[in-house]
Amino acid sequence: HATSLEEHVFPDIVNNVTQSVIDDPSEHWNTFYKNHHTGDVYRPRRYLVQEFLQWFERIDAVGGTVLECGCGHGCSVQPLFDHFPNIKFHLTDYSTNALQLLKQNVISSSSSHSDINSRCVIESKHCHRIIGYDTWDITVPFHHIPTVDTDYKIIQASEVPDTEVSSTDESVSLSVSSEGGLKVSGIICTFVLSAVLAESHVIALSHMRDLLQEGGVVMFRDYGLYDMTMMRHQIRVSDHCYQRSHGPDSGTLVHYFDLDYLRSVVQEAGFTVIELEYATVCNVNRKSMKQEPTKASASMKRVFVHGVFMR
Repeated sequence: HATSLEEHVFPDIVNNVTQSVIDDPSEHWNTFYKNHHTGDVYRPRRYLVQEFLQWFERIDAVGGTVLECGCGHGCSVQPLFDHFPNIKFHLTDYSTNALQLLKQNVISSSSSHSDINSRCVIESKHCHRIIGYDTWDITVPFHHIPTVDTDYKIIQASEVPDTEVSSTDESVSLSVSSEGGLKVSGIICTFVLSAVLAESHVIALSHMRDLLQEGGVVMFRDYGLYDMTMMRHQIRVSDHCYQRSHGPDSGTLVHYFDLDYLRSVVQEAGFTVIELEYATVCNVNRKSMKQEPTKASASMKRVFVHGVFMR
């Protein structure tokens, strides 16, 4: 029944998608983080340590800075602090609610964690390594707005000289070019580009490239074509883009990437592709399997795309 399978995976494109999903997706992400303020939805992404080990080690060796776009509650950076003690982090997200929740997850290392219902607690001993929090829509150029926050050390642009700073200089943790723009050693982009419409993929990647030093890399992971979650969506916005219609992130967009397409937009944005491959994972819900051994839903077949793109 190839036809019925094709119709299930690629339903007709819907033309009457709520316009706010297209015009102001941040509204839906703000609602998502408002409804899931405990941070229980996402677990710490410990696999990033091994997936991008050589790149993090290279940045750590020179005390470089990593910017994350789409930091959410902090589930990507939380596992990195202990493994890479010299890296500084600049955290950005589309959602202002996400950034507020992230700051709340930075707690005193001496206080009890029992009263904080979050999997992504960041101990305050690491807070000096978070050099900035910014709201950023990756489809527009990054614009850092310095803030004064007595609880978090934020390096002001005015504190950095008007020349490129060596990444080994321990007094600052980001370098500023002669034009005054932020330049970092690496960018974490996990499950972020998929939330952007296809016509904005190249421009979003170009904005990331603008933030990188020469030789800097984007460490990328996102949804791959035919991932299990793709089979569930019935609101198809474009070829491989869907609107989530159920679950905690209902109303948000998700694009499923194939390697050829992703390679083409990455190269068009000016990157050199260093790594690009599918990462397939079979997650087994052991509790469900134990209760109902024959239940198919106990096994979740995931398809992701892994990539490293260098400026």
